[in-house]
Amino acid sequence: LAFAMVRDTTRGEAARSAARGPKVVEEGDTTCGGGSSCSSSTSTGPSDFSTTSEVRVAHVADALSTAVQNRVNAELSIFDCAPPKGTIPVGEYVRRLGYHYRCSAEAHVNALIYMDRFSRSSNIKATERNVHRLYATALLLALKLQDDDHLSMKHYSNAAGVTASELVNLELSFSQTVGYRLIVQPEEFFSYSRAVARKSQQVRAKQEDGTDKLEADASAPPGGRNPRITSAPEAAR
Repeated sequence: LAFAMVRDTTRGEAARSAARGPKVVEEGDTTCGGGSSCSSSTSTGPSDFSTTSEVRVAHVADALSTAVQNRVNAELSIFDCAPPKGTIPVGEYVRRLGYHYRCSAEAHVNALIYMDRFSRSSNIKATERNVHRLYATALLLALKLQDDDHLSMKHYSNAAGVTASELVNLELSFSQTVGYRLIVQPEEFFSYSRAVARKSQQVRAKQEDGTDKLEADASAPPGGRNPRITSAPEAAR
């Protein structure tokens, strides 16, 4: 997923966590995987990680926006499509999904972790052609695993800009690619959270310097029509 900065930071944080002797959750224990029942409270993680849900989502939006590679992967996949002119920007799409999926902010961080696992398992990088579908699918899997309240697939597909059947197929393909490895350990969650927060600060600093284009305010509910992500080309099906 071209999250070199995240992976490097994760390795460093993992080493420091090992030295501190953090609590590790056993595989298969979904009671504390960085979800709403665990990481939503700062008392369960590092004391230096404290922020609001809106800020966390903004951090993820900034980090994902900068990670997208302006190229096409060597091989097309079910996640690739031909982005039409006027496609909703990645950062705005992230905030829109969070608003309409009605998921926890922690699910956004886990979605990035899932995308990184997907990239390592398939060698498929996030590009302008696939990032919308990849993130919509990863976020759906994240909220299903950790959040208590779920909506219909039709609702999620409308928010994502695909049909319900397409979203089901994307979800299955993504899960199989990562080997159904969807458990996130607390130390990994907090490492990614801090990494994307630092990346977001860099992006905001550039915006203040006038070297980058400002996106919509993270606190404003996304509006407008549902984004429409065109179908994948025949070669990708």
